[in-house]
Amino acid sequence: DSVDQRITYSSSDSEFSASTSENEMNSDNSEEFHAGLRSWALKCDIKACHLTELLKFLKLHQRIPSDLPVDSRTFLKTPTTVKLHRESNIEYFQYAVCDQVKKALEKGGFSTNSSALPDVLCLSLNVDGLPVFKSSRCTFWPVLAKLHVEGSPVFPLMLSSGPGKPYDSAFLPILKEVFKEVRRFCQSGFDFSGRHFIVHVVGLPCDAPARAMVR
Repeated sequence: DSVDQRITYSSSDSEFSASTSENEMNSDNSEEFHAGLRSWALKCDIKACHLTELLKFLKLHQRIPSDLPVDSRTFLKTPTTVKLHRESNIEYFQYAVCDQVKKALEKGGFSTNSSALPDVLCLSLNVDGLPVFKSSRCTFWPVLAKLHVEGSPVFPLMLSSGPGKPYDSAFLPILKEVFKEVRRFCQSGFDFSGRHFIVHVVGLPCDAPARAMVR
C-alpha cells in the first residue's frame, strides 16, 4: 500500500507540475500576443472601431487567448477619465514628454528597428491657436512636437482651451511648465528598444501672435 501511495502521489505531483508549466506557458503566450497586437494597432494607427471589430472576430476562435478583451479601449488601456488643470480661465491637459516621444517612435515603426535611429534625436515644437466653433469664442491652444525622423507623426505635449485668445499672464505659466519638462527630458534622455537616446530641441516655428507669447 505504501508503494502504491508513493506512486500515486508521484503521479499526482507530476500532473500538477505539468499543468502549472502549461498554464505559465499559456500566460506568457497570451501576454506576448497582447503586446504584439497592441504594438501593431498603435504603429499602424488603426481606428478604434476597426480594432474593436477585429477583437470581436478573434474572440470567436478557440486558439486565441481567452482573456482577450472585445473592446479597443480595454485592450489599449485607454484612460476613462482625464485630469484637467486650470489656470485663470484656461483649462489644459499636459502629456508626459517621454511617453509621447516613445509612442511616436512606435508609430514610426522603430520598436523593432531602433538601429536605424541616430543616438541624438532632433525635436521641433510648435504653439498655435485654432477656433473650435463658429458660434463660440472657445479656442484650442496646443503645444505640438515633431521628431526629425521619417515616419514619426506630430504629437501633442499640451492641449489647452479657453474663451478667445489666452491672456499672456494666464497662458505663460502653462507654457513655462511644458518647456521646463521638455528641458528636463532633453537633459536626461530616455531608453527605447534597448538603446539610450538624447534629444535636442532644434526649432520652435510659430506665427507672430504665438511667437510673441513664447518670447
